[in-house]
Amino acid sequence: MDNKPVPTGEIHFSMTGVPPRVLEIKDGAFSGEAPVGHNLVEVFIYVEGPPNPKRGGVREKTNTTPERYWGPKSELSATVNAGGPNEFKFDISSK
Repeated sequence: MDNKPVPTGEIHFSMTGVPPRVLEIKDGAFSGEAPVGHNLVEVFIYVEGPPNPKRGGVREKTNTTPERYWGPKSELSATVNAGGPNEFKFDISSK
C-alpha cells in the first residue's frame, strides 16, 4: 500500500459460484491456490482493537483497506491460468 509492502493481511480470490480462496499476506507477499479463470480480488488489512469485554476480552479486528479494494465492487481482478506461472502484484493506495 502506498508503494510499501503490506505487513499482514488477507487477499481473497473469488469467482461466481466458487467459494473464495483466502490467502495470507505476510511482508507484502502471498502464495497459494486460486480458482482458474477471471477472479475478483479483495484485499483486507486488519488492525486489532482493544479487548472487548462483551466478547470475553477478544480483540476485534477492523479492516483498514479502502472500500474500493474489497467487497463485490472491488477494483482489483486477476486472471489465473491453469498451466503457467501466476504472479500478481497489486498496487493499492490509502487515498
